[in-house]
Amino acid sequence: MWRPVRRDSCDGMVATRDTRPYAAVWACVAMWGFSGILVKSTDVAPLVASFYRLWFGVALLWSATLLRGRTRQTLRWQWLKLCAFGGLFFGVHQILFFESLEATRVANVQIIASLQPAVVAFLAARFFDEPVPWHALPFLGVAIVGIAVVVMSTSGLPGVHPYGDALAIANLFAFVGYFLASKRIRDELGAAEYITGMTTVAALVLSLTLLFAGQAPTPPSLRDALILFTIAALPGTLGHTLMTWAHPHLPAFTISTTILAVPVISAVAADYFLGETLGAAQVLGGAIALFGVGLILRRSASPPAVVAPTEG
Repeated sequence: MWRPVRRDSCDGMVATRDTRPYAAVWACVAMWGFSGILVKSTDVAPLVASFYRLWFGVALLWSATLLRGRTRQTLRWQWLKLCAFGGLFFGVHQILFFESLEATRVANVQIIASLQPAVVAFLAARFFDEPVPWHALPFLGVAIVGIAVVVMSTSGLPGVHPYGDALAIANLFAFVGYFLASKRIRDELGAAEYITGMTTVAALVLSLTLLFAGQAPTPPSLRDALILFTIAALPGTLGHTLMTWAHPHLPAFTISTTILAVPVISAVAADYFLGETLGAAQVLGGAIALFGVGLILRRSASPPAVVAPTEG
């Protein structure tokens, strides 16, 4: 069993040579980088696609849980209550993510999502003792300017719609809510237990949304079902489990910074597989946004994390 070791209440985490949490986060980032093009390569309506992605994940997670007696014994009413907030935010994130990918380009969705480290860095000051100096605010403005350049430069291009960009912005905040809720709850639940409960709650949220939207979850084609199952198994179940496992071992700052690689992977993959070519202005805007976020993270960085073995 491994746990983060703190110097004191203000300094945050201290460093370790254990590279496993970093490897887990990078493996997750690699899988998340391809999730957008997988979603967009299906012919299923966004809400229906999200419905199947989540319930495929629930089936995988509960199958694994039932095979693990120790994990099964921890699943009580209190467990589900602890997973509720993360599941609610994740369900909303899934709805907005799938809908935004349908309405605009993959690169737009992921570049807008790249603002999340800046949002996380400021909120982590309140929830996780990772202070952010107020003089970092101008750099957040730089990042927002970069995002504005991306959005305006793609206006009118095939596959781009302002509604999709607005959904992507809403998705950014839903993901930040999920991210912070997950980090908070990992002090009380193991990664497997949390991901199982969180995904179950998210699937129920999505099902209710589908019901109120009046959309029937029509069976997907075999090809689409395989793609959605792949999303559920890899970036969904495995990716989120790895990320959740890493939460207690690394600061929110470190993890959110690493996630900046996702839009880079997504943009390149969308260009190659979907033909969503990046224009010069879009590349420039993305670079400005990442530069602004990088400056914020540099100013707000807490000491690197350390993971040490518990006694016994």
